[in-house]
Amino acid sequence: MYIDLRYRSTERLEEVARIAEKLGYRIIGVEGLDKVQVLNGITFIPRRTSSDISELVKIKRNVLRAYLIRSPEDLKSYPRLRKLAVIVSLSRTAFHALTLKHVERLAVLGLPVEVAIRDVYEAVRERRYLRGLDYLVSAARSGRLELVACSGASKNIELLHPKIIISTLIELGLDEVTALKAVTSAPAKVARGLGYGIK
Repeated sequence: MYIDLRYRSTERLEEVARIAEKLGYRIIGVEGLDKVQVLNGITFIPRRTSSDISELVKIKRNVLRAYLIRSPEDLKSYPRLRKLAVIVSLSRTAFHALTLKHVERLAVLGLPVEVAIRDVYEAVRERRYLRGLDYLVSAARSGRLELVACSGASKNIELLHPKIIISTLIELGLDEVTALKAVTSAPAKVARGLGYGIK
């Protein structure tokens, strides 16, 4: 069962469900969704993403609460993250801004770290040096942190086939087993932690 925890729009979810079903997804996390919806066999779960720790405090417990890291400055809230967020999401600017020290801090935090593959593609197009992403992949490969991967789509046509996500992760240096877990068991664990029953 494939899972994509970050779809960035609440529009036309019926069409998203149709495409997601063809791609093999069962669960999609939707930014800004108010409550769980099941359409065409796809479970859409509510999600909120913020780099403001005070915003996460206000969000209901069954909502996927993601803390967005754009720069090392966003790690200053590190001590409170474990209680308020269920996942840490990296922006494409973080891919080159984070150092080994920052990635090690994320590993100690113990929350899954999410990478949107479309953000990786955009960072490559911008010819950014993906130093932070290299460190992140190395930490995931060694088992020091859990990696979650998603399409990072804003439109239904931007949803990536899970095999493309897996292939991209392997190309970045991840082993095949860990790359597969990033779109299956790792996001499933996040969803189960929010109280969503997953078989």
